[in-house]
Amino acid sequence: MITPRLLRTRVARRLVTLFLVCAVGPVATFAILSYRLTADRLESDAREALRHSSKTAGMIVMDRLIGLVTELGTSGSRPSYGALASEAADGSLTPLRGELGAAPSLSRSQRAQLTRGAPVVLTEVAPQSTWILVVLPAPGTPDGYPHLWGKASPQQIVGTEPIRSPAPEGAELCLLDGNGTPIDCPSTGAAQTLRANQYRPTGEVSWQRGDSVFLMAHWNLFLGREFAALPWTIALSTPKAAALVPLAAFRRTFFLGVALAGLLVFVLSSSQLRKRMTPLVELEAGVRRISAGDFTTPLVVRSKDEFEILARSFNGMASDLQHHFTTLTALRAVDLAALGSHSARAIAEAAVKWAPQLLHGDRAAVAFSSTEDPACWTVVSAGPGGRDGRGGSASPTRAELDELDASPELLLMPAGTPVRSYCGAEHLSSAQERVVFPLRHGGRVRAALIVGRDHGRPFSIATIALARQLADQLALGLSSVMLLDELDALSLGSMLALARTIDAVSPWTGGHSERVTQTALEIGGRLGFDDAAQDRLRRGGLLHDIGKIGVPAAILNKPGPLTAPERALIEAHPVVGAKIISPIAAFQELVPLVLHHHELLDGSGYPDGLAGAEIPEIVRVLTVADIYDALVSDRPYRAGFSSAEAFAILREGADRKYDARAVTALEDAVRDGWSAMPIAGPVGEPPEPVPHSLGEHDALTHEEILA
Repeated sequence: MITPRLLRTRVARRLVTLFLVCAVGPVATFAILSYRLTADRLESDAREALRHSSKTAGMIVMDRLIGLVTELGTSGSRPSYGALASEAADGSLTPLRGELGAAPSLSRSQRAQLTRGAPVVLTEVAPQSTWILVVLPAPGTPDGYPHLWGKASPQQIVGTEPIRSPAPEGAELCLLDGNGTPIDCPSTGAAQTLRANQYRPTGEVSWQRGDSVFLMAHWNLFLGREFAALPWTIALSTPKAAALVPLAAFRRTFFLGVALAGLLVFVLSSSQLRKRMTPLVELEAGVRRISAGDFTTPLVVRSKDEFEILARSFNGMASDLQHHFTTLTALRAVDLAALGSHSARAIAEAAVKWAPQLLHGDRAAVAFSSTEDPACWTVVSAGPGGRDGRGGSASPTRAELDELDASPELLLMPAGTPVRSYCGAEHLSSAQERVVFPLRHGGRVRAALIVGRDHGRPFSIATIALARQLADQLALGLSSVMLLDELDALSLGSMLALARTIDAVSPWTGGHSERVTQTALEIGGRLGFDDAAQDRLRRGGLLHDIGKIGVPAAILNKPGPLTAPERALIEAHPVVGAKIISPIAAFQELVPLVLHHHELLDGSGYPDGLAGAEIPEIVRVLTVADIYDALVSDRPYRAGFSSAEAFAILREGADRKYDARAVTALEDAVRDGWSAMPIAGPVGEPPEPVPHSLGEHDALTHEEILA
């Protein structure tokens, strides 16, 4: 038998369980399969019996309905009917007995049924009950009039006493008409379930009342041919526990037999497990430590057999796994930093955090150059275990860069050699042995990974290989960031060049797009726009007047009022601009800025006459910036307004034409001393602009301000 000492070991208990499973498994599987098949058969038999009972009950109801119709057609007292009436050809009713009420309207098919001399059956829904109506045509008359109407209680066909009920003892009956209206159904749950499954092909469903589950089987009574009515549905419900009584008895007997068999197998199997299981317990504990991330605690087994050999192999595997997972974690950290932040510093911080631990070093640093100024480097360094991270700057000398460029793979610096400027003197010193991995981008050394060890602990080949792997991953991340920075700079530079090209069409608009961009960014910053919105403002501001490329310079430089065709050409430039940038996928989010920067809050702008909230906030900010620069700039038909005059015009239209928050933010910025770049003077010697006075702005149109 298994001793208490053996049972205290988890591995022994698992082996006992495993033996029991192996011994009992096939027998238990066969027993469970047999139980399942038997249970399914018993439940299927119960459902089949219920289905047959529902069919039988349906036939009884059908017979009683036919008898009820036959009774109406015979002369006599007709005791089953509580009300009788005669309908004349004009639709009037003559009561014969009781109160029938108004005769329901009959469908075309039901009228045709009466014309053929056949009866019609309907159901009438009353506030508290449902009635059965039977209509018979008068025999021997050409049109069947007068019709004889009879009104009977559903109890005439479903019975008022248990002995007359079509349902067997213990079952509940539910009868619905063709519209799903209960004719006789004492349970709301049964009626709802039956209504939901009235026309399903299968006639067996379940429903619940409180804690009791009921099996239901239904049967459809087709009344269309005989009575011109939609099919009725009859259902029988019986408690599932009552229907499955044989199954419950079988279950008790079955599980008792299984328990006795299991006990017998346990007694027999326990006698085979008597030796010590401590080595297996130690192995199991070691596996748990590894799964919890502990690779440093060794497995100690002194059994002088195969278990001890296995334990030594296990310790070696744990050490390899520790190093492998550390490598994966470090590389993943660099990847996540590259994908998540697009920041060279974040990537460098991720690398120096893991480099000392991964490479068994004491110090680590990452140095990388700036995209704008390759001669200016940033140094991120960290001490043992990635702690005490610091940042600084460096300017590597030409000799230091040439030294890195001449070392394509790595550069070993023995202890005692001078510390290079890009190594981060806070953590790396000349007393350490250092290995430097140059990282290239665009054919030039743009970054470096430096790892240092104290004297007397040289780097192994395996450590250098791991460092190379980390350096390659770091190079990929930094290259991605640098490429993105270069692409952003190229894109912004291209848009800036395009904006200057457009502004150069007229000597009066030089620098306009750049000043509008600066002004919009200042407003957006004061309104709390995020980086993405500010970037949209920057690019949209530079391109907002790109449509003016199609406006002749003569119109832009015209000193007098514009004609209607000239004004139409001016007002078309937002649409032209939107068409120019629309094919470029990267500029799709800029289309609203280009297309709608002349829309006004009161709907008087162009080209679409947008109003209020239809104009995005970012567009309203650009509009205020555009108007302000146009007001303070000279135009061929007027001199530029002063800043105070411009704000007087903007405040006058605030919340009516222009966004009041944007106007206030710009006014606060100018009051705080902010100003856009100096306004470039016109090329050549344009004529003097027409002077103005402050009161003249009342007559200025939006198009005249921004022309």
